[in-house]
Amino acid sequence: MKKNNSKNAVVVCRMAAPRRLDNALVKSLDWPAGEEFIRIIFKAPAALAKLIPSTISSRYMVRLGCYSTGKGLRAPAKTPAAAGIEARPPENFAEHMKVHKQARSFFMKTWGSRLTAGLKTSFGDFEKKNLAKTNSLIIFKKGKPAGIYSLFKMEQEGKPYDLVAWHNHLPGLTPAERRGAQGLAIAWLAKNAKRRLAVGLDGFDKVSLDFFSGLGFVVTRVGLTRLP
Repeated sequence: MKKNNSKNAVVVCRMAAPRRLDNALVKSLDWPAGEEFIRIIFKAPAALAKLIPSTISSRYMVRLGCYSTGKGLRAPAKTPAAAGIEARPPENFAEHMKVHKQARSFFMKTWGSRLTAGLKTSFGDFEKKNLAKTNSLIIFKKGKPAGIYSLFKMEQEGKPYDLVAWHNHLPGLTPAERRGAQGLAIAWLAKNAKRRLAVGLDGFDKVSLDFFSGLGFVVTRVGLTRLP
């Protein structure tokens, strides 16, 4: 375990990927009581499917840094039937902003108590600074917005990535419709993502964890934050 020497120093733990992300792992960390955040960096990437958080206390915010194994995304030979769900890019920026705000509002209403103040603020900052630069797909059910997926070009540690900046649905989809929306999103990602894909996933977001694990994503790091 070490602490980075910077103004925004954080506790960093480098370790082999554990068998599971759970309370036992948290208790085993050399994490000083006075430090709010710890970053766990794995010595080698681990399959997301094997590291979906199981029993970590809600006193912690868990954030997983996940990536595709190569550039872009190869769509599976078979994807779920659309089940009446449709999708298209935003017709204009006003529609783009409106649907993004709807998705953000629902996400915050549902999970706000499990998020840090900094992450909450970052959602609004992204809309103001970067939404116009994103490439998005809006999901529709009976003509009404039902979700949004967004790609944003970024660099991390000097390497280019396509960040899946948003990947959430609005309420009202049946399980079959949600699978249909995901199938349309997979086809869209396969067509539009040219760089290695990156995504930050919350430990409580089982739908997104299952979605990206099914696409073969790997985990390279995990952030843990003590919540008030």
